[in-house]
Amino acid sequence: MAHDCENSATSGSRTFTVIIEETVAQEFQVEAPNAEAAAETARELYRTGELVLCPGELQSARICVASEGELGVWEDV
Repeated sequence: MAHDCENSATSGSRTFTVIIEETVAQEFQVEAPNAEAAAETARELYRTGELVLCPGELQSARICVASEGELGVWEDV
């Protein structure tokens, strides 16, 4: 976290882009004649915003630091 009172030129600090990715899951009930139709119906409902994870159950979280335009290694948080 940057502090206004610090000068990066004197403190030796650099700015990095940090990416945090979370995977969440939530169960929904969809009526359909078969599994393929259920998946397609769920995709369409998700795309149109009718199925929304609120907030869902956190399955995983990971972090990666980018430095000088290159991504580092993804690690669990």
